[in-house]
Amino acid sequence: MTVLRGITAMDRQGLPRRTRGGASVEPSALFESSVTVRLESQAAAKQAIALAVLQYVGCR
Repeated sequence: MTVLRGITAMDRQGLPRRTRGGASVEPSALFESSVTVRLESQAAAKQAIALAVLQYVGCR
């Protein structure tokens, strides 16, 4: 019951989401995902930023 109370309290704060038989964490700044997920996440936007930076610093 102690774990359940802890998860319920955190659920009220919006940290994990309670599920039947457990809890899951939504990706956010509070939750560090794996390197693979971070590398693949928003790859097109990261590429666009990198190209803009290259134009700004004149390395193109």
